[in-house]
Amino acid sequence: MPTQKTFKRGVRARMAKTGESYTAARTQLVRKADARNAPARPEPTASVELLTSEAAMRDGTGRGWDEWFALLDGWNATERRHPEIARWLREEQGVDGWW
Repeated sequence: MPTQKTFKRGVRARMAKTGESYTAARTQLVRKADARNAPARPEPTASVELLTSEAAMRDGTGRGWDEWFALLDGWNATERRHPEIARWLREEQGVDGWW
């Protein structure tokens, strides 16, 4: 069976399941396919230029760079989006929004 027919059946199945329009269902399926085919995110580089000094970071947040990196790594921050990280830092760690 041609791929396009299979895809259209998938779109129609999603429409029936979710009540979405054909265009909305198709858009979601295309996004999922694109996400599966996207290249893996590059690994972070080992060297980072810090724009805030250790002293300023410790004075403003109560922790130094290494402590923050360890805390964020332990929380799996690399797997989360910026708004979630910012909310966690503000609400759970008591960091002022500016930081």
